[in-house]
Amino acid sequence: MYLKYLLISTKCIYLQYQNIITMTKIQDFNEVVRFCEQKKQTGDVQTIARMFGFTTDAIRMRLSRKHEETYKALYKVIEQRENLIKEYQTSN
Repeated sequence: MYLKYLLISTKCIYLQYQNIITMTKIQDFNEVVRFCEQKKQTGDVQTIARMFGFTTDAIRMRLSRKHEETYKALYKVIEQRENLIKEYQTSN
């Protein structure tokens, strides 16, 4: 997902380009949870565990308890992975 910042006087205007097929801007936390559970792949829990400095078991427990910060991190991991895949598929 690409985000461009334009400064007009003192205000920032955010323009966001969305990949409609795979990534959309999700506002509701329940939608984030549902999206992450659908798109989660092998290695995502290990990546988040390294990000937070926790064990993978601790991250799994946080996900089972629907910990908001953990799901936001998982969403970012999924988002970046999808963007990298899209970027390399379009360049080749």
